[in-house]
Amino acid sequence: MNGFTINYDRWFIDLFSFSEIGKEDYEWLADFEHHTNKDLTINGFENLQKVYEDVYKNQKHDIPEIEQAYEVAELLVILRLQELFRKTYKSAKESGKKWNDYPMFVTAHDYEMIYRIN
Repeated sequence: MNGFTINYDRWFIDLFSFSEIGKEDYEWLADFEHHTNKDLTINGFENLQKVYEDVYKNQKHDIPEIEQAYEVAELLVILRLQELFRKTYKSAKESGKKWNDYPMFVTAHDYEMIYRIN
């Protein structure tokens, strides 16, 4: 997912592919071999995106209570994204889709919280 905390106008995902999976760390994820020509816009979070815009434009993340809520909200957005992909994989498996055999790594830009599916 794009850097959603500062790109509040549009949240989207890009898909990347690799011929092999790295073993020791996730640094290899930056060295993708193929990617989608078009990104995929995430819909349904427009109200939350307005909150991110307000916090960012008005520097509200310096207010301790807002900072704490902001950090929790970041994690919840990423977890929701990961849940979306988990459910997509489950549906693909039930439908017999071949791509379900391949692992997928789900995260947001500049986050180390990476979820591996399959």
